[in-house]
Amino acid sequence: MSSTHLPNMNIILGVPYIGNLFEAMLYGITLMQTFLYFRNQRSDPWYFKVLVIAVLILDTTNLIMSANALYHYMISNYMNPASLQIPVWNLFGLMYVTTTIGLLVRTFYTMRIYILSRRNKVLTGVFIALILEVFASGMMNGTLGLVNGVTFEVFIEKDLWIMYLSLSSITTADVSIAIALCCLLRANRTGFKRTDSMVRTLMIYSINVGALSALITTTTLITFTLFPTSLIYLGVFLSLGKLYSNSLLASLNVRDSVRAKGSPDVSNTFASIVAAGGTGAYPIPLEQMQFSSGQKNTVTDESVVGENLGKEFSSVSATSPTQFDPRIHP
Repeated sequence: MSSTHLPNMNIILGVPYIGNLFEAMLYGITLMQTFLYFRNQRSDPWYFKVLVIAVLILDTTNLIMSANALYHYMISNYMNPASLQIPVWNLFGLMYVTTTIGLLVRTFYTMRIYILSRRNKVLTGVFIALILEVFASGMMNGTLGLVNGVTFEVFIEKDLWIMYLSLSSITTADVSIAIALCCLLRANRTGFKRTDSMVRTLMIYSINVGALSALITTTTLITFTLFPTSLIYLGVFLSLGKLYSNSLLASLNVRDSVRAKGSPDVSNTFASIVAAGGTGAYPIPLEQMQFSSGQKNTVTDESVVGENLGKEFSSVSATSPTQFDPRIHP
């Protein structure tokens, strides 16, 4: 076959190859964050540890499948451009794995919304329905791809709609979760500089995760629309699962640094949500706090506490969980 008939491999395979290298780099960060989690968060409940292990296993599977798919096209079918028209099963299998990772991570964030919204079942139910729709569309995308994906052209002719539905659902869900977390965190500000600084940090983090997810899914959608019969979209999509994994692990690991920014009373105030894995907490009113001697504190003006917050409340502790649960009470 004349070289003039060969497709531009620098674009068709170069982009997913670079994407796979970037995915491997993010996987290294995932391993590091997993190590830090099990070293520093030993007191976390068992279900958080199971969640981290499950996400790590899925993330590892994701990397292996993407590398195997590229090996198929770049090594096993070297100089066989016709193979580029036939999607290997790993490509649609990646949709199963990435969708499952997304389900676990979004469920984690939905739990945070449930806690921050003071157990608002209606709001939580809306997000549960949303993440289940994302999961269903992602699984359907993978299934239809395996069934009808004889060639990319056949898949596009029959099932292109499910690709659009799946990617647009992911964008909608991730952006909605980020907005909800930011609004709830903002509503739970206490008025104290140190506490509000912690809240702002968590808000910025939530925005970044939602924005990055939206950027990846939107770029994947655009590249798939413009180049539906190539693997260019794969180079972008490969990063999505690693983004979810690292956002989850970063959320769990960042709690210590967020706690460290606050004074002793602020750390105690946020202790319950940190233990619960939340990104924020309902502010504990100072009248619900008491000195170690048992006398309740009635100071509510930041100007009174101000710069001496840590000093004045160095001996302050929250009331016992049986008296006050900040995850339940406003």
